[in-house]
Amino acid sequence: MMYSSCSAEMLNSNIVWNEDDSYNEAMVRNSFVGGHMLNPHFITNIARKYALPIEVVRQLASELEKTGGQSVRFDIKGLGGKGLWRINQAASVGNGFNTALNEVVTDLCNDISTEIHAINGAESEASTMISKDELALKVDLDDTVTLLAPTTLKPKSWWPEHYGQDPEKTGNVTGMRFAYFAQQRRLILSQGLRNRIFDTGDYNVQNVVAGQESGFFNLIVLTIEGDIQLADLPEVAQ
Repeated sequence: MMYSSCSAEMLNSNIVWNEDDSYNEAMVRNSFVGGHMLNPHFITNIARKYALPIEVVRQLASELEKTGGQSVRFDIKGLGGKGLWRINQAASVGNGFNTALNEVVTDLCNDISTEIHAINGAESEASTMISKDELALKVDLDDTVTLLAPTTLKPKSWWPEHYGQDPEKTGNVTGMRFAYFAQQRRLILSQGLRNRIFDTGDYNVQNVVAGQESGFFNLIVLTIEGDIQLADLPEVAQ
């Protein structure tokens, strides 16, 4: 979803682009001299998506990084002033009565939070892996036993362990990961720090894509039997 028409008008943002319809690269680099975890090009793309200045998105991202993408309390003129957002909740900006503005800021915070969680998750998985060089070290025990272990450990999966390591389908949709387990008839989506699990019944899932309207339950599940909305599948505990 592009926000260029609504968010720029609501937030009175002055967007300055190069002649080739891109941000000035030097502007992008200068905005990130503080060493933020988020890739400058991610911030550029988000700024383009919501038709906001890079500095506005950078300020919000900087505040979200402090909480690991869990919540943010901000006072940014380019976002309507003071506001508050928490994961899995709608943002409230100003007096809280501007519904359209609240929705834009909610989507913006969700996008940045999802990226922060993805980065933190990748770093956590990487830290649990033992390097191949370390495993290949020779350990002598009483000068008689030599241990060589040139193997690679699998990182821990993000879905519940009892589903195993080999889902039939995996992918990413609107910043969320998904995995489909045909034998267990389960579709699992990673939303923020929680997993949402759905019973697929007799449907054979092929993919999950964004729907015409934004929103978690408006996602479209592509199956051999036909396309259905995520809302058509019953959510279960496990």
